[in-house]
Amino acid sequence: MTDGIELLLVMSVILCTLVAILTYYSRAAFVFKLITMPFSVAACVAAIWTIIYLSGAPINRMPANTWVYVGHQLIDKGENIVMWIWSDDLGDFRLHKFPYDRETQKKLEEARQQTEGGNMQEGRFDEDTTNGDTVLKMRGYRPVNTENNVKQ
Repeated sequence: MTDGIELLLVMSVILCTLVAILTYYSRAAFVFKLITMPFSVAACVAAIWTIIYLSGAPINRMPANTWVYVGHQLIDKGENIVMWIWSDDLGDFRLHKFPYDRETQKKLEEARQQTEGGNMQEGRFDEDTTNGDTVLKMRGYRPVNTENNVKQ
């Protein structure tokens, strides 16, 4: 994430320099020239601030597809769950925030105990066919194909 911030900072400096050069040589009205540079600086500062503010913020939904459980915690006085996962699809860690559900909390606690015991857990949120609720399904995580396949 810091690479993105550094890139945005460099691009902002280049943009402000180009704006300063172009407005200096421009035949536009003096008032327009006076407004242009502060506006470009404010836009760059707003973009940098937004990236810094949003970096590390949890995704406000349940994770999609299959993921590997890393950890979880109750927040907001037990109203929400924050869950840290590893996504094989993205090849990166993600932080998700979603509303508290008793059954989900029970399964996440079981996953925590299994993980502390050395058994990584893989999970997926599926829709229940009977009532349409979202149900968490957990199982043991197998990162590598452990079958002994011999070529003949």
